[in-house]
Amino acid sequence: MRRWMQLVGLRHAGPAEFDFGWPVTWTVGPLAASVVALALAIALQWHDTNEWPLALVLCAVSISFFTGHLIALAAGDVDHAVLPMVGLLSTEADRVLDAGCGSGRTTIALARVARRGQVVAVDRFDASYIDGGGESLLRRNLALAKLQDRVEIRKADLLRLPFADESFDSAASAHVFDHLGAAKLDALKEMKRVLKPGGRFLLVVWIPSWTMFAVCNLACFAFLARPGWRALATEAGLAHVEEGRFNGMWYLLLEKAPCLNA
Repeated sequence: MRRWMQLVGLRHAGPAEFDFGWPVTWTVGPLAASVVALALAIALQWHDTNEWPLALVLCAVSISFFTGHLIALAAGDVDHAVLPMVGLLSTEADRVLDAGCGSGRTTIALARVARRGQVVAVDRFDASYIDGGGESLLRRNLALAKLQDRVEIRKADLLRLPFADESFDSAASAHVFDHLGAAKLDALKEMKRVLKPGGRFLLVVWIPSWTMFAVCNLACFAFLARPGWRALATEAGLAHVEEGRFNGMWYLLLEKAPCLNA
């Protein structure tokens, strides 16, 4: 029973396990939709064999939702890679901003790489899709990882960061900027403001793709596509370093122009 609950995403983390607070609907929702679509296909075919084209479409929808369920399960696995292997940090002693840290999955990954540095984890901690907004889970996860002494937690808005200009050597944000709606550009400009010259910003976002279609179905087409992100980054004054696919998501590594007098 314990194994079955883990497979479908119902089992809660134990006392010595990381818990990133993702709701049951993230994993069980696509599975339930898959079962419903398959049941409808079977019922339709049983009622009238001439309706096989529609039944076939429903089977395809069922497979798509089940694939989304598997993708969501993999994303929630603590052994799942969190960030792409890119040249984000200038040194292991970087002061790094985690913009929109949530319950700390990206924060922990950054702190483990910046082994002699400091990570500043920023969030409003009001996300409805993370249990309790994420702050208590963040503190718990950092304690489990034994990283609490190297992470500073700040409650703040990404559009009005409480830091002076050029406060950070590098920054990262995973699965946050795609939720900012019309404020994406302002948030990118704020990242540029707090980065030191030559500092890099790693942005991981959802974009329209087969992976996201499996998870979100038609809703994935509401996400900003790659050309739109590139244009926003350029408008914000951040230079393109590299980009690529990662765990079905998309990342963009950006850089603030170095100081010409350096």
